[in-house]
Amino acid sequence: MKIYAGQVPVALVCMVLVYIIACQIGSMSKPIDPASTARVDELQVLLSKEKEKNADLLVELTQSQRTLEEYRTTVSNNSEQGKTMKEELDRAKILAGLSDVEGPGVVVTMTDSSTSSALLEGAIESYIVHDGDIREVVSELAGAGAEAVSINGQRIISTSGIRCVGPVVMVNDVKIAPPFEITAIGDSGTLEAAIMLKGGVADRLKNWGINITVKKLNKVKIEKYDGVLTYKYAKPIDNTTAQGGGN
Repeated sequence: MKIYAGQVPVALVCMVLVYIIACQIGSMSKPIDPASTARVDELQVLLSKEKEKNADLLVELTQSQRTLEEYRTTVSNNSEQGKTMKEELDRAKILAGLSDVEGPGVVVTMTDSSTSSALLEGAIESYIVHDGDIREVVSELAGAGAEAVSINGQRIISTSGIRCVGPVVMVNDVKIAPPFEITAIGDSGTLEAAIMLKGGVADRLKNWGINITVKKLNKVKIEKYDGVLTYKYAKPIDNTTAQGGGN
């Protein structure tokens, strides 16, 4: 099978897209540890919602795989194809979080309850922002069409972890503390509605005295991921060689 010079970079771009979506599916499927027994039922409902979103991501993953195969059969070495390749590469860098981006969006601010400890009922841990709460907000923003997200300046990518380590939250292995500012780029009205929806994440957290506000902005800037991306186990599959023959 003859391989055109333009096929290899295009295939690599598409494989990046496929890998990003696959990683998102894996990261979103992680269970949320309940902060206290009083919140177990609420977190179980959130887990069910995450499973539904995973199903949608699987559909997107399948479509990306089909797109990869289409590029393999239609790519050529003309200038128009080169332009398309560059556009796809730029888009892949944005999806991977490797480019600074700006646009309309929102800033969601989350802070612990300000209620006096003497007036709290139940475990005090229920009245502070946990990693699961931050993940829920990020998930809602993503579901509402957010095209880029950062938490206290840390760009969220496919391999980002959001987890509690003692009294602090770790994002991209960087310690952050309240107030937590989650910046998202997208349709600001839709993003705000996703967070402030009646019965949604903001309402649930306010039941525990946790403060959450949403500020709409015409322009926000989110910087690229500045960490080191290394892949020890995941390797691209050379389908061209596999299809070219051999046992």
